Amino acid sequence: HNLIQGVGIELQEVHSLSCSYSLQALVALDSTGSFELEILNKRLLVNAQTTLHELKALLINSLELSHPVYSAGSTHGTVCHFDPSNPVTAVTKLTFRKENGPIPNFHVHSEQSVAVVAKNLVDAVDKVDYLGSGHYLFTYTPTISGHYSASIKLDNEYLWTDLSAGVVVNPAGASAHHSTHDSNLVAVAGKEVSLAVVARDRFGNKLSSRVSNDTSLVISLTGVSDICND
Repeated sequence: HNLIQGVGIELQEVHSLSCSYSLQALVALDSTGSFELEILNKRLLVNAQTTLHELKALLINSLELSHPVYSAGSTHGTVCHFDPSNPVTAVTKLTFRKENGPIPNFHVHSEQSVAVVAKNLVDAVDKVDYLGSGHYLFTYTPTISGHYSASIKLDNEYLWTDLSAGVVVNPAGASAHHSTHDSNLVAVAGKEVSLAVVARDRFGNKLSSRVSNDTSLVISLTGVSDICND
């Protein structure tokens, strides 16, 4: 990928899970909790105090992987770290070897006493559908705009399809929650004030062209004026 070095074809897939306990669980000193991890059509029940060794074994067995899963870079030895006196978010990094991949996106459901966020740090295939008669449908959702090289292999041999132009991923629509501005907090009466707005989509990509006609940009200044008494 042109914008992020080191992200490309045949690299290991990296996924992360961020887990924190709810306030109710911390107050009640209750370390029990769980969530479901959906991968393709499978839902795996994961207990909050599952060790990383147990989690990796669960993934290997459930997904029938032939190679190990690595957890280097994780912050704790369990999926969720319970410490009522010092609540922290536990981050688990899972690295899958390319021989196991690509690993589809992780989705979290049915959280009990914990809040869990799954991030797919290297874009993965969403799903693979067999349509019959040797036809497969691959679905993926890119989130980083840019120009990607593209290739398709079958049994380690490239398919004879022209993908030399690659794939161009454009930014999505503008998102107010992810866009920023550099307006000053203090202005002087009679002095012109300017500010720059950086429009981004919901994935944090900068818009590469003017926003669409469906997007409106409104700047307003409201408040209470000072009243000077002579």
